[in-house]
Amino acid sequence: MQKYMIQKLKHKLLLLFALAFSQTAFAEYQAFHFKFKVTTAEQEYIGYGSKAYAYIEFDSLDNTRHLKYALSQRIEQWDQRDSMFFYLDRFAYSFINIYDSSRIDTEYYYFNPTGLLLDEIQNIEILDQIQYSYMRGIGSEHEIKDTSWMKRSPVQRFLSNGYLCTHAIYIHEASEVTKNVIDQLSKFAEELEQLEKEESEREEYEREDERFRSDDWIDEKIHDILEELKGEKVVIVSECSC
Repeated sequence: MQKYMIQKLKHKLLLLFALAFSQTAFAEYQAFHFKFKVTTAEQEYIGYGSKAYAYIEFDSLDNTRHLKYALSQRIEQWDQRDSMFFYLDRFAYSFINIYDSSRIDTEYYYFNPTGLLLDEIQNIEILDQIQYSYMRGIGSEHEIKDTSWMKRSPVQRFLSNGYLCTHAIYIHEASEVTKNVIDQLSKFAEELEQLEKEESEREEYEREDERFRSDDWIDEKIHDILEELKGEKVVIVSECSC
């Protein structure tokens, strides 16, 4: 539990650091959203995808052979060996920063995966690239039809702090389910505060008890609660540290 409190402090320090320095200061967490044009003998496609900085050779952005592999997206249950995969649609979700209400942030969500055989691709041209930190992203699941309500302002915002992850919850339409989830998260936060207080009163050898050696269960518990929001008009922006 001490680690939980330390982690809460780390989140506050991270905010201050982010306000003071540009995102380039987080080189080890850099990634890019790409928009590109894929040309075959029969058709042109506008595609989207994202990749961590470490997997992109930026002096080879005009090299189609490199981009076939570098820009291919990992899509579950799709064979990656002879094809390039990408998305046909991308949605920009703009939201008020949960820590600083004067700041508007944007995260991107992809829809409509597709694939082309590598041998069919004649040319790939990068159209734009947007830098971001892969430590943060939209953690909730969405369909393209959800973008209609995602464009509207949320009616409620809520922050849930875990051990390694924080979750900014943007409720676009309140319901009994959303109310129940917020109540559960609030109650759980109170329980964590009480556990921290109790632990601080224990002797050092008691804090070495197996129950306090890992706080991963905190994130697991929060994850289970957030699962109840599936199907609700809610966007969850999650940020995790290593």
